[in-house]
Amino acid sequence: MVGEDHGDLSSPPKHPRIPNTFTEAEKIALENHPRILAASLQLKGSEYRVDASQRIFSPTITGSITSKAGSSISSSTGATIQATIPLFNSGNLRSKKRAAINDKKISKHALDIALLTTRSNLQIYHSSWLAAVAAIKASKAQIKASQIAFEGMREESKLGSRTTLDVLDAEQALLSARSNLVSALRDEQVQAYSVLSEMGKLTTSNLGLEVQNLNPTANYDKITNKKDGSKI
Repeated sequence: MVGEDHGDLSSPPKHPRIPNTFTEAEKIALENHPRILAASLQLKGSEYRVDASQRIFSPTITGSITSKAGSSISSSTGATIQATIPLFNSGNLRSKKRAAINDKKISKHALDIALLTTRSNLQIYHSSWLAAVAAIKASKAQIKASQIAFEGMREESKLGSRTTLDVLDAEQALLSARSNLVSALRDEQVQAYSVLSEMGKLTTSNLGLEVQNLNPTANYDKITNKKDGSKI
């Protein structure tokens, strides 16, 4: 609150490394971002459905072997082979094939959008992060220059060559430089984590958080298996 002592302030923890070049960050993003991984798996699933729809036009062959034991000196064995060829199904088979092909086109379009969205967001956040890093360097240099100017004004005021107003103006410039540094440090943190998010690296393991990580295999087994090991 305004007018209260701020107490002991600490700097934010250091975030994971951010690539200095957009190309390096983009490569990581295309390999790790969940929206791209999900769209890729969706496309692969649609490709499997297209293959399955094409195979429904192929004949189905089934066979069986029977053996009949007779007396000690005679026995018989028979074999049966049956082929089923789909000839007419009111257009149902062709409709399923067209639907599978359309689903593949939709999945491919979704993947293209995921790639475009990731690249666009990453470029914005990465550029903003680089600007914040540059602002930090500029603010530190401004603080150093303002500190020297303020000390000079204060000494000159003791000799009578500077007024109190000159000293106050120099002090205000120093405070403004320090405020700019705080804002730049905040912006750098926000943009850094935005870049990590678009890189697919905003995870508990990458951030080094002391929390229990999700184990999807263990959770799946817990849901699908009973205590005795049988399926639910």
